Amino acid sequence: MYLTEKDIVNIGKALGAFRAAHLTLAEEAGVLLVDINVTYMAGASGFYVDPHKSLNVGQIPPSSQEIYQMGNTSLAMARDLILDPSLLDKLQSIAKGMRSKHIMLATSPIFEKIYSLELALYEQGMPFWMYNEWLNKYGFQKVAPKASNPQIHRIFERDIPELGEEGLHITKVGSILEAKFEGCTNCMTCLEYCPENAITIENGLIKVRTDLCSGMGCLKCVLSCPNKVFKYGKLLSSEEIKAAQVETDTH
Repeated sequence: MYLTEKDIVNIGKALGAFRAAHLTLAEEAGVLLVDINVTYMAGASGFYVDPHKSLNVGQIPPSSQEIYQMGNTSLAMARDLILDPSLLDKLQSIAKGMRSKHIMLATSPIFEKIYSLELALYEQGMPFWMYNEWLNKYGFQKVAPKASNPQIHRIFERDIPELGEEGLHITKVGSILEAKFEGCTNCMTCLEYCPENAITIENGLIKVRTDLCSGMGCLKCVLSCPNKVFKYGKLLSSEEIKAAQVETDTH
């Protein structure tokens, strides 16, 4: 992967939109960012994103003394509601007690002014002290000092917990998945039909490169198998194979 100067600028614009957004929300709500000392991160940011880096680049309010990574909250809430439908009434009462104000960032004059400073920061090289000066000239609060040693709380060990009898199969991109399928005749049909050239077959052992494979969105290897013995879900990584061998040896 190669990153050009244009890529870095575009990344800066995206990150700048985060900071401009929470500055805008604070101004619209009449809240000082220095008073925001707890941040909750959900979804992909609630699991995969490094909270320390988020703090450094301005993705979350800099004064966050405590950061909670909540994981996939929508899935967790759906599960909780199915198990206890009465929770919906509790959520509704919480919603009614919240002070709300709808803000459209695309049409907000506050966001427009602050984001123009972000563009100057990333495209024109504006120093950050000047960024804060312009915020002051516009009558907005300055960016709060960054918390030096925030406490990080990871609520879940996994983004999406294993649910159901089969659980969840997670594959690291870049790994090799392997399997020998009973009834396979080494006809090479799966290899021929693979649009990504992700499959190799050596002495009956089928190997799939996950960095090339389109996964469950394709399955042409499964559909093209004349004997219907190719089972994508039975492919295992080397780590999973070793773990299975250890478990077998233990028993």
